[in-house]
Amino acid sequence: MDKPELVLLFFDWARSRVGHNVFSCNCALDMLCRLNRRQEALALFRNAMARICMPNKFTYGILIRGFSSAGDLDIAIQLLEEMKSSGFEGNAVVHTTLMKGLCDAGRVVEALEHFRAMAKDCAPDVMTYTALVHALCKAGKFDEAQGMLREMVAQGCAPDTVTFSTLIDGLCKFGSEEQAFRVLEDVIQRGMGNSDAAFETIIQRLCNKYNSVELASKVLGVVIAKGFTPTVLMFNLVINGFCKAKDLDSAYKLLEVMIEKGCVPNVFTFTILITGLCKANRVGEAQQLLEKMVMGGCSPNVVTYSTVINGLCKQGQVDDAYELFQLMERRNCPPNVVTHNILIDGLCKAKRIEEARQLYHRMRETGCAPDIITYNSLIDGLCKSFQVDEAFQLFQTIPESGVSAANAVTYSTLFHGYAALGRMADACRIFSMLVDKGFSPDLATYTSLILEYCKTSRAVEVVELVEEMASKGFPPRVNTLSAVLGGLFEGNHTERAIQLFDSMAARGCTDDALIYNLVVEGMARASKHDKALAVLEQVIDKRDRKFNPSSSAVDALVESLCQVGKTDDAKQLLHKMSERGFAAAVSSYNRLLSGLSRLQRWDEATQVFEAMVSAGPAPEISTVNVVISWLCSAAKVDDAYELVQRMSKLGCCPDIETCNTLIGGYCKSGRADLARKLLEEMTEAGLEPNDTTHDLLEC
Repeated sequence: MDKPELVLLFFDWARSRVGHNVFSCNCALDMLCRLNRRQEALALFRNAMARICMPNKFTYGILIRGFSSAGDLDIAIQLLEEMKSSGFEGNAVVHTTLMKGLCDAGRVVEALEHFRAMAKDCAPDVMTYTALVHALCKAGKFDEAQGMLREMVAQGCAPDTVTFSTLIDGLCKFGSEEQAFRVLEDVIQRGMGNSDAAFETIIQRLCNKYNSVELASKVLGVVIAKGFTPTVLMFNLVINGFCKAKDLDSAYKLLEVMIEKGCVPNVFTFTILITGLCKANRVGEAQQLLEKMVMGGCSPNVVTYSTVINGLCKQGQVDDAYELFQLMERRNCPPNVVTHNILIDGLCKAKRIEEARQLYHRMRETGCAPDIITYNSLIDGLCKSFQVDEAFQLFQTIPESGVSAANAVTYSTLFHGYAALGRMADACRIFSMLVDKGFSPDLATYTSLILEYCKTSRAVEVVELVEEMASKGFPPRVNTLSAVLGGLFEGNHTERAIQLFDSMAARGCTDDALIYNLVVEGMARASKHDKALAVLEQVIDKRDRKFNPSSSAVDALVESLCQVGKTDDAKQLLHKMSERGFAAAVSSYNRLLSGLSRLQRWDEATQVFEAMVSAGPAPEISTVNVVISWLCSAAKVDDAYELVQRMSKLGCCPDIETCNTLIGGYCKSGRADLARKLLEEMTEAGLEPNDTTHDLLEC
């Protein structure tokens, strides 16, 4: 019942009728407590119930359990006192519930006080002690937890598997391994849990829940030292723990101890070790152990054989795997669907498709029904061998084979097979089938489809697909998003590119320098200056070297700004980059200097050039030539010559273009003698005059 209103209506109805006793009322109170309507239950208990019947000890027990479980401990304690005042004694369940509530609330001292007081009413049971052991461990009181266990045994209350599980949980969660071992050693040596079930519980909890195989191994050592004979399960648990930790040497040593102690390894022991060896790529040793197992009279099961066959296939030893497959049949261990799937997949990966198909047909003939994994392996093998049409034919037989329907892997495999052959119409058909069946395409499928469209200059057709994959939790990879954005910019779909970039940025999918630089360059070439500047400034403001603006992006933006006369914006951009620790390329400064020169803003150009020189290493001669050219055009040939001398000292030596510009400047100013002198200097420096040089000197 989940309608407390009906319970309340019951009380109203019951008051006016006879025949309702305390049992009926207790049931109603219990339902209210279970529905978290404790206050209504308490109100009914104090008011309405007295008109129907007298409460008994079960009435109090129901309410105390309800309030204790919900953490309303003060009310629970008050009800317990009322219970005692009414002449009823609490049982172990009532007291334990209250104590557990106190422990869960961290009121361990009160719980212990209550524990001592409950002896007047009843003897604590295993649940009582277990709750206190856990609380003491949680509080870091490991000595007290040990003492509680000792008292428990002394009172004739044997710990059960729950007690030991609780003890392990408390020790591993709240204590050190050293403390845990000390407590467990004491438990074993004092005989507090001398049973196979107790030892197995402790070791299993340590190995499987806390991956503490070293501690489990120590506990097993104490069990042996105490004179107990460990069970096969105890050894198997620790051997498995060592194998999971990739400590195969310790696993082998423990196998030797196991045999020495007269504990015969079973098929699970060998299978655990064989699995560990195969995972460590020690398949040869796994084969040897398999034969040793058979020689020792222990018959491998289908899991043992399948594990070795899988290891052989992964190492490309398909012939050996096939031979072992046939051997297990001769040894009356029929391969199951998993074994067949492993070998079929191995044959497919080895490009032995025809043999894989033969094994598939043989599998069906022997009564071993294939599953969807069988079909997926064959379809994948056929697709990777470029036999996609054959793969599709096999896909069409799945419904009639009695196998569960094709899954997302099946459709994705076919999709990639068609896409790899460039058959995008067929790939899109499979993609639609995948979606129609209610499957979500994975990242690889989305990416493949998008990239294939981009290769054929159809980026605009996949914008919605990119949005869809991002909304389904598959943020596009950098190469995918860059391909789409690049295709959009190349196709002059600039607005769509900007919208897609903004959408992906809002989803956190653009956090990569390649994306930012591509967008800046694309918008710059489309003369979207404000947006390009805003995006590039975001990159600069990150002050993160992994977001270093590319020279091509900055060049494109500076060039585009200068072409429309926005040299101030270009100059401010390069200045801000310098302030943020990003050095602009020489090519970017060249474009700005050219832009300023076209506007004959010589003083600003000089300032930019000097700022560039002071900001880093010597500029390239191509940049110097830009400045030399406009200085000579402004009849400032001496300044130009002085600049060349200064740059030479910085390691930026003049080239033939530099000299020709200076010679032309001297000739135009009627100073042919200086032009000829410069020619001599030029020749001495190893520069060969060209036709332009001679033409200029004919002035």
